[in-house]
Amino acid sequence: MIPAFFINTLHLAPLAAALLDVVPSESRASAVAISLFIQRILGSAFAPLLIGMLAGYFDSTGLHFLHNAAGRDIVLALVCTCPLAFAGAGITSIIGLRWIPTDRSAAGGEHPSQVA
Repeated sequence: MIPAFFINTLHLAPLAAALLDVVPSESRASAVAISLFIQRILGSAFAPLLIGMLAGYFDSTGLHFLHNAAGRDIVLALVCTCPLAFAGAGITSIIGLRWIPTDRSAAGGEHPSQVA
């Protein structure tokens, strides 16, 4: 369990560092608090409920344990939710990347199209 916990939380430090890098200094504490709140609400509170509901839907009879097929319902629930989560993360990343030139020019940096 200990290695799984550490692997599961490896993303938190780089995410906080990236967040602190892009947020103005006067609102960094609020940005980290909002980010952690959203992560915990979506990841720790909502995700197990959704996975459990889907697993119950895929095994509505509850007989998987009798036929040595236990866990298949959870695998199906994860197969349904993981691609959607990855697609949502990809779309969010693409939208966020479109703001980089605007943010750089607002911060006084060079626009990528101006670099020779």
